[in-house]
Amino acid sequence: TMAALRATAGVAGRCGGEMHGIGVAGERTWVAPELTGVGRLPMRSPLVPFPDERSARNGAPESSPWFRLLNGSWRFALADRPEAVPDDFAAPSFDDSSWGSVAVPGNWTVQGHDRPHYTNIFMPFPQRPPHVPEANPTGMYRTSFRLPREWKGKRIVLHVGGAESVLYPFVNGVPVGMSKDSRLPAEFDITDQVRTGRGNTLACMVVRWSDASHVEDQDDWWMAGIHRDVYVYATDEVFLADVEVRAGLTEDDGGALTVGTLEVRSTAGFRRDDLIEAGWRISARLE
Repeated sequence: TMAALRATAGVAGRCGGEMHGIGVAGERTWVAPELTGVGRLPMRSPLVPFPDERSARNGAPESSPWFRLLNGSWRFALADRPEAVPDDFAAPSFDDSSWGSVAVPGNWTVQGHDRPHYTNIFMPFPQRPPHVPEANPTGMYRTSFRLPREWKGKRIVLHVGGAESVLYPFVNGVPVGMSKDSRLPAEFDITDQVRTGRGNTLACMVVRWSDASHVEDQDDWWMAGIHRDVYVYATDEVFLADVEVRAGLTEDDGGALTVGTLEVRSTAGFRRDDLIEAGWRISARLE
């Protein structure tokens, strides 16, 4: 659970015998195949909220007042294994002046840290699933951002489009979850950790090798790092959680496939249980 992860892995590195990524029973979560995510929101359509129909038609996320792109140059350092990460690396007060920087999105393996590794039919290490090498490059990322005061009272979500192989994000020093699945986005509700109208610190620990590496293996180049967009967005506490649109064809009276079909399924989301009540409606219009 999220509480268990926070209780035992609330600070990175060693602090009173604790380390980042360590579960409630002392397990290393990057080699726990039964655990694919903690605090991670359900997968959904990659939609961005807009205040009105006109601005939504523009389609550019950056034009929405409820969207903030966090891409850019982030502070970065590489540890040789998760256990070597400093215990306070995610704290807002941590001094990262001795660190270098990398571009996000971008793999650290092509930015002067570690190296890419090509494999065809063999794994890049000899360990059997779910185990990985003890020498396990672990990236530490830090950046800062400010959110508008107008976002106060809204639900605020962190989106990380892709991180190889395991992502552990922190907002203002507080762990908000964990995610595997290197090629899929991960989203986390950070409403309770973020501050509107003030500066915020986002830190991420990314572990290169994990139990997921065994199932993600294929004929390709192994990389590592945050390799897709990172952003935050805001919604109301009652929000459009997902939209699924399916278009198809069906037979007419003569048996020919000439009749088009369109199925639209939408899902409403409620940040708090006390908001769930009858009377909510979702409308859609085909143009």
